Amino acid sequence: MSDLHLSIYSQHWLPHYGDKEGDLHLFAKKVLPYIQPGAVIMGGDLVDAKTLFMQGHQYRQEWEDYRNVLESFKEATGLPEEALLDVRGNHDAFDIPDRNQDWYTQYAAQGRRNSTSRVTVFPLYAPAEQGFLPTKKGCAAAVLVGLDVSPQPGLRGPTNFAGICGPALLQEMDAVLTAADTKFRADGCSPVFLAYGHHPLSTILHPDVPFWRQIDRTSPLTIYGKLSQHGVQAYVNGHLHSVFGQRLHMVHKSYAQGRLLELETAAWKDDRRFRLMTVDNGTFSFTDLMFNTPSKPVTKGVAPPPAPTTPDNITISGIDTHVVVSNFIVALTSPPDARYSPVIKPAKGPASPTSFDTVRALVLPIATGAVATKVEVLWRCEEAKLEGSISMMRQKGPAPLYSAPWSTKVSCGPPKPKGTHVIMLQIIASEPDGQVSKSNVQQIIASEPDGQVSKSDVQQIIASEPDGQVPKSDVQQIIASEPDGQVPKSDVQQIIASEPDGQVSKSDVQQVALYTHKSGGSQLVVPRKPFPMTNKSLEKFMLWLDWTRTFNKLFMIQCFTHLVCMLLLPKALRKYITPDRPHTIPSAAHVTPAIQIPAKTQPAEADQAGSVDNVQGGALSGQTSHADVSTQGGLLSWVMWAPTILCDMAAVPQIWWPQVLYSMYVPFGPWFAARFLSSQPLGLFLSQGVLLSPTAEASWRWLPCADTLMLVNRFTFFTMLPGTLWLAGVVSHWYAFTPSYSPLHTSPFIFASSYSSLHVGPYIFASSCLPHHILPFYHVCG
Repeated sequence: MSDLHLSIYSQHWLPHYGDKEGDLHLFAKKVLPYIQPGAVIMGGDLVDAKTLFMQGHQYRQEWEDYRNVLESFKEATGLPEEALLDVRGNHDAFDIPDRNQDWYTQYAAQGRRNSTSRVTVFPLYAPAEQGFLPTKKGCAAAVLVGLDVSPQPGLRGPTNFAGICGPALLQEMDAVLTAADTKFRADGCSPVFLAYGHHPLSTILHPDVPFWRQIDRTSPLTIYGKLSQHGVQAYVNGHLHSVFGQRLHMVHKSYAQGRLLELETAAWKDDRRFRLMTVDNGTFSFTDLMFNTPSKPVTKGVAPPPAPTTPDNITISGIDTHVVVSNFIVALTSPPDARYSPVIKPAKGPASPTSFDTVRALVLPIATGAVATKVEVLWRCEEAKLEGSISMMRQKGPAPLYSAPWSTKVSCGPPKPKGTHVIMLQIIASEPDGQVSKSNVQQIIASEPDGQVSKSDVQQIIASEPDGQVPKSDVQQIIASEPDGQVPKSDVQQIIASEPDGQVSKSDVQQVALYTHKSGGSQLVVPRKPFPMTNKSLEKFMLWLDWTRTFNKLFMIQCFTHLVCMLLLPKALRKYITPDRPHTIPSAAHVTPAIQIPAKTQPAEADQAGSVDNVQGGALSGQTSHADVSTQGGLLSWVMWAPTILCDMAAVPQIWWPQVLYSMYVPFGPWFAARFLSSQPLGLFLSQGVLLSPTAEASWRWLPCADTLMLVNRFTFFTMLPGTLWLAGVVSHWYAFTPSYSPLHTSPFIFASSYSSLHVGPYIFASSCLPHHILPFYHVCG
């Protein structure tokens, strides 16, 4: 889980976010004892660390509350503290001058173990015979790699949102991952490497890589490339809550033709979201669920929670309607979901299984006495509109793991030499009162000679019990091969676990790949390419785009536009765009406008308007300012409006030169001064980062920061560029409406007042977020 945001002002925010801490203790009491995980990951933003006025500030009470949550988790699961894995988020690093002396090191589980390392490794072993908890015997099933990319020092908001990964962190990652891989390989083990952190990869700044340098995302100069280089299969994170969607998932192309799966999870603060992750013989799977309590906020964009059936009004639901949890949490562990696999040809680490002879699922009871008496796999191939079922048996051992051999007679069509068919899988466990808990949906793919891919819909596993009361899935059908080896395609596959009274719990529906052999029969496989995901375009876009580099490029483009396109080019091309204008404005003489618009007058008035000496309202009749040309002159005037008024402004050196100097100052000069750390002197805000003032312990320190670019891009786009056009319009207005008065007399006042007003926006924004001792820099050109 991620983004707990425990706050001392919880009562104030209770109507908006509910009782976050109380729900965590309920989760430890109602869910964790039954799941019995091998490890629990808290992916950052453990505390809120903000005042009621949204200023970054650390409170000891919040960290004490978080420690109480950790103790509840330890008591509920029986896990040692080393299996509680937490990592800093940006809120945990608010206003922290020294990360080695903050409250994270005193109260967080990882902080107590090793506060100096930013890369941690935790091996996860298979369950022990005496219980469901992992032991350190044999080979590790997975290696969990924690990454802390919070800035050092941790500034106050709004300059502490993006993560930062410099050369030192990359070197530490390389050393730690290489040592772990060498150690396990020496023991003859090939565990799956899974990474976790707080920041998505798209929000991490690499200050040593210039924004203009075109590098591949898999380059070892980036954290993305370093993870894929060492064969890490998945990176799970938080940070973005559900602002951009509920399914921020993406499969990135990775090192050596492999792939890296990135999974952002919504916040516990907003959605009470938690993720159940499993590793089954090298196969990684996950299920996203929500813990619904009376105080939980309403979550938008997901299926509504089921009606509570217990006195405490607590339920668990998925983000899709087909996921239902009553007395079981059901998760398909193998084969993997083809939308989130494969990881092909990793440079280091184990190769994932490529084919599967069995279907395996966890049926986790979350109620005392809940026992599944019958489990089946329901499968459906949508292409052939056929479906069937396969009985599952519980495996020996304490874990409620069920498996069934895959029937080679199941197929979705003729063989494909370069492709596979798609089958949907779902696991269903029946419960006493008839309630249904659904798992995720998987698809199975079957290849045919022509390489086309046929997709199915759902696959479920059903467990019936002795009384024969088995809840039905959509349709169940048994498929038999024909002499030519072409097998009719199925539609849905489900896994259902029945109890004496016929209640049903269903897993999430997953897409699995099915390969059809030329000689007949089929086999579950990992596809060559992942299947298309069902998430929205915005959800994919947020993880695909490198936001830190993009903000930098946008800022430089806007600065180039302002200096070159709006100032230098109009100065150089003025004699071509406005040939009727002199290069400098006379002190007291009317000049004919570059674009003349005939006055809309009556015929009798037109003759009178021919007199040059007739001035109406301070302007010559029949003439308009360039600022008003676009309203009367048609398409040409619309096109020429901006160049014309900019050329007019270029004729006023007292206005044009200060803007040139200002445009050159904005990318490099300080914008304002503020206390970015409450315990240290004022620092300087620049477009590319923050310059911290010297202290007794350190001299001037430069801290690259992508968050400053968020502010300066808003300023240049909404204030500086429009402000320059407005100033040019004022100058152009003088030409037609003040023929006997020179703008030279008032230009210093106009420029100083206008460009001072341009700083009002950033000043208000900064003073609201950094209110202590803000000193705006009114630049010398003002």
